[in-house]
Amino acid sequence: MKTILAITVRLYLLTLSIVCATSLTRAADPVLSPPNATAVVTKPASAVALGTNTTAPLTNLSTGPRILGFGELAGYELKLTEELLLNTNRPAWADAQIRAMIPEPIRKLDGQRVLVEGFMYPVEYEQDRLTEFMLVRDMPSCCFGFPPNPHEWVSAAVVKTAKIKAEVYRPVRVGGIFHVGPQRQAGYLSGIYRLEADKLEDAPH
Repeated sequence: MKTILAITVRLYLLTLSIVCATSLTRAADPVLSPPNATAVVTKPASAVALGTNTTAPLTNLSTGPRILGFGELAGYELKLTEELLLNTNRPAWADAQIRAMIPEPIRKLDGQRVLVEGFMYPVEYEQDRLTEFMLVRDMPSCCFGFPPNPHEWVSAAVVKTAKIKAEVYRPVRVGGIFHVGPQRQAGYLSGIYRLEADKLEDAPH
């Protein structure tokens, strides 16, 4: 069973995205937005900073699993309205709208073995064993560092037969079975990508 900490971290990232997106929109446009305005953060090209995984989409190697970077995983626009971010009445409808925004090549990776490159954010431990973490596009930062959109992180659960060490200050590659599709906690959109993680390796510099 997932602990309160694991759920809180996901909801924190989601809430931070919504709050900062709203603040940035209001700062840029003094006109009040309509009730169903789209909440999307678009990062300007000049906002790229140190500690950012900005690699271009990675292609397949001749052998081995597909290597995925956030240049590919987050290389499309998510137009998330309030109804899509939080929906307890029609979650299946909301999830279908979000799924349709995900490019088909990424949807086809559902259930496939991949290597995902990003920064690790530990979430849950059992004694000294890391059991759950998130891979994010950027190193964790405050609102002024532009918060992540839901396609800029991958929720990872370590399989019981594997032991993965937390690495938080440099990008890593994590291998496992990849899953694509909206996930929700109490109606809130908590993520789009999941990984059954069983392997850790250094990302190339």
